Amino acid sequence: MKVSGSMDKKKMKKIVSLGLAILLLAIGLGVLFLEKPEKKAGELTVEDLLLSRSERTVTECTVLSSGQTPYHTMIGTPIACYYDTTPESTRTQHIGPLLVAESDTSRPVERFLEMYEPKNVIGLGDIGTDIEPNIQVGGANPRTVSELMAVKLWEHSDGVILVKANCQNAYNIAVATVPLASYVNIPVIVTHSLDSSLRATLEKLGVKYSIVCGNLDSYGKKALVLKGGENNLETELEIIQDLTREFIEHPDGLNNKVTYITMANPLDITEPKSDLKKC
Repeated sequence: MKVSGSMDKKKMKKIVSLGLAILLLAIGLGVLFLEKPEKKAGELTVEDLLLSRSERTVTECTVLSSGQTPYHTMIGTPIACYYDTTPESTRTQHIGPLLVAESDTSRPVERFLEMYEPKNVIGLGDIGTDIEPNIQVGGANPRTVSELMAVKLWEHSDGVILVKANCQNAYNIAVATVPLASYVNIPVIVTHSLDSSLRATLEKLGVKYSIVCGNLDSYGKKALVLKGGENNLETELEIIQDLTREFIEHPDGLNNKVTYITMANPLDITEPKSDLKKC
């Protein structure tokens, strides 16, 4: 009886093992042949970015930003550094200095400007240098500065990045998103809402898609909306980083030809002193 019981147990173990093997095989085959979930209708893809086209009224320039708001340097990023995306372009990089020039501009910045002798100077906000900007929008209102700069510097843009104003969550996700504005040559506009005036501006620019940072309405037939909330920030960071990486690596994108490195002060990772609110 004991021998028989032992044999039954061995048989049972074999049957269970075989059953588990079959189950794991079925699951494995299911995962192997399972199709990736399709993008939702109207959701921005890397293919949209590859087809994105923009034209500038000003090419090489030096950007002087005030320190009145942390948004000014964000607005200035795709103005100073961008890649051509005209129909005839080969995605040539254009890069110029982006400097913070406040009312008490530091001596190193002044010395740099003296030696560099910049042309096509763009002023964002109220800057404090002796250099007269060729194009300037003064004041601390990021909506005014960003919207007017988009109209003055872009003759046409298929896309736009919209950032919710005075919102820390939106600012956090925008920091990771704005480099894409340089890669595809589109403006960054900071606003509280997508009102009729801004809609008219985007229509004038010929905007077809938008990347939204924060709780704002999107614009265009295609869009990517990133709320930037604390609960989904990590997931949304992965989404925008993956999209950016896809564009950089794609043969019709930058084709892995990002031939520069960025050096930053460790203090750049600290949140700026501002009146941004959790939202």
